Amino acid sequence: MKTANSLNQDSISIMASFSGSKKVYVEGSQPDIRVPMREIGLSPTSGSFGEEINEPVRVYDTSGPYTDPAYTVNLRKGLPALRNRWIQERGDVEEYDGRKIKPEDNGYRSEDDPRANDKVFPGLSRKPLRAKKGLNVTQLHYAKRGSLRQRWSS
Repeated sequence: MKTANSLNQDSISIMASFSGSKKVYVEGSQPDIRVPMREIGLSPTSGSFGEEINEPVRVYDTSGPYTDPAYTVNLRKGLPALRNRWIQERGDVEEYDGRKIKPEDNGYRSEDDPRANDKVFPGLSRKPLRAKKGLNVTQLHYAKRGSLRQRWSS
């Protein structure tokens, strides 16, 4: 049985790329916003007039950074906080001291379970965020206000 301490790149199947495609990024509404896309190569079309080349098709890619060959995976470090600057710029959130991770947070009954490792992300040192008093920080709230200006990237 693998434990949290034995996680490594070889045990994550999503890190394999999808054949016939590659991950690309399209610039969003600002230069620092990169929208992930999957560029899918198409076969040529054959017909009575010969062969016609088909350009690749781009679709939105929700697979996260693990399918990006330029991304260095470090499961202990956690994902980068790509949206932090945009979130802070809105001025409607504040940091607070979170609580200690409990085994039941990850589906375990007790600290004695060998899988209940509260050191899974020791490199993650940022504090949790919450809405400032009287404010709402949901996407629905922003959409109703008409203030969804940014396209989130993965």
